[in-house]
Amino acid sequence: MSSLATDRCLVLLGFQRSGTTVLQRLLDCREDVSFFEQELWAATFFGQFLSCWTAHGRPDYPLAPGVIAAMVPHVAPEGWRAIKSNLHDLESTETALRGLDDGFAWLTVVALVRRDLLAQAASLRRARLSRRWHASDAPADPAGERITLPLDRQGEAWLISLLLGQRRLVHHAEARQWLLIDYERDLLAAGPGVALERIERHLGLPPGDYPLDRHPKVAPPVEDYVVNHLEARAFIERLQAQDDATLHRRLQELRRPRRRDRIVRLLGRVAGRP
Repeated sequence: MSSLATDRCLVLLGFQRSGTTVLQRLLDCREDVSFFEQELWAATFFGQFLSCWTAHGRPDYPLAPGVIAAMVPHVAPEGWRAIKSNLHDLESTETALRGLDDGFAWLTVVALVRRDLLAQAASLRRARLSRRWHASDAPADPAGERITLPLDRQGEAWLISLLLGQRRLVHHAEARQWLLIDYERDLLAAGPGVALERIERHLGLPPGDYPLDRHPKVAPPVEDYVVNHLEARAFIERLQAQDDATLHRRLQELRRPRRRDRIVRLLGRVAGRP
């Protein structure tokens, strides 16, 4: 396996709405960091598509790094090949992390996490409803985009899956000494420059000149566009106070009726009932 293909490959890994796109755009301004042009789903790429090519984790198997080198063929001397890869729930996180461990331990990973689960969930829901995924592309109109976070069984299952996935990512990043970027601290409170400085030190890059003024924080606080923000915050705080085992059991309970209902519908179709 060539050192060119494996020694300087970077992955920005995080949940949607955690700052991965802003950091990708800023790092892509550097001549010594070259990004693959598309966003990749981490579970599909690491857990399903390429992990089968790594011969069950053999680090000397050449195909996977060769694929990444082909994805980003033009890179400056001593530069980094980079991809941005997103997670979206507990299952995708576990699949991606397992694939990274099994076949991609040679990758350098920068993980991003957003600690404010209410803001994360609200931002995700607002983006899905409006189809505007990046705050820097489309400033919000809070008066015209007020939403309600679902707190029913399906909504609770979604929040628990998101919370457990984030916890899993943080634990994995700390155990493997990945660089962990905190959305609230490194991107919001101090500004993207702090996150970029940490990444530069981690990758051994010289200081760069970034167009930070092009990436202001334009998304409003959740209070401006989430109708039931007080109820949702209290609900999420109750979830965050519970340990992983309790949340896993609750998630299984919430999902069990949905599986049962699918079976009932399937049996109904087999029997010719509507």
